[in-house]
Amino acid sequence: MVSRVRLPGVGLFALIAAVATEGVAADQPWMKKFAVDPGELRAEGENPYFILKPGYRLTLVGKEHADVVRLVITVLDETRKVG
Repeated sequence: MVSRVRLPGVGLFALIAAVATEGVAADQPWMKKFAVDPGELRAEGENPYFILKPGYRLTLVGKEHADVVRLVITVLDETRKVG
C-alpha cells in the first residue's frame, strides 16, 4: 500500500505542529503569543532534522500489521499566509 501526501511547505509545518501539540493544554504561556517578527520567517529552509525545500521528498517505510506500508511526503512550491 502506498500513501501519498502532497502538502505545501507551510501546510507540512502546520501538520507537524498540530501533531506535536496534540494533548497539550492550550493555556500554556508559550502558546498565547508568537514572539517572532513575521519578516524573519521564510517559506523554505532546512536543518539536520527538517527539510522544507520545494521538491524535497521524504519516504517513510514501515509495517502495519502484516503489510509493508510507505508514506511519501513531497514539499511543494506553494505558499500561503496563515493567521
